[in-house]
Amino acid sequence: MARVGEETGNLEANLEAVADLYEQGDRPFHQRTDRGARAGVTIIMGLIVGFIAISTIMPIYSIMRQIR
Repeated sequence: MARVGEETGNLEANLEAVADLYEQGDRPFHQRTDRGARAGVTIIMGLIVGFIAISTIMPIYSIMRQIR
């Protein structure tokens, strides 16, 4: 694009067009990575909370079985 702009005398317009395309094309990538990161953190937090819940509830059930 830069070479074509130099040859035609429209270098500034061509570089602005390339910058606009780059900005538009880059947003979806960042949105996908942000969504993926959020999903990953949500899954990890869910696993941690589930592990803590099971670690707390299992001894209670074990004690209840021994009492019966």
